[in-house]
Amino acid sequence: MKTYTTNLTDSQWNIVDDLLSDKRPRKYEIRDIFDGIFYLLKTGCQWRMLPICFPPWQTVYYYFTVWKHKGTIELIHDHLRDKVRIKAGRD
Repeated sequence: MKTYTTNLTDSQWNIVDDLLSDKRPRKYEIRDIFDGIFYLLKTGCQWRMLPICFPPWQTVYYYFTVWKHKGTIELIHDHLRDKVRIKAGRD
């Protein structure tokens, strides 16, 4: 897989991976799917223009919509926000 500046670092991935409850084996790595989502969000490209080094755009889109509707994206966001606030000494 090609390395992009939008890819998660190992320490970032460890935090996100700990929050995911479903650890079943998949055809594509969940980390690669997250990297695809972050690439798309940062660059503003269309789903169908996602580079081929990521899983197929349909797969990335599927997981994004499922996680969005199940509240997984919000859970990750809230957890990361809390960690940043604690580190900054804020409630």
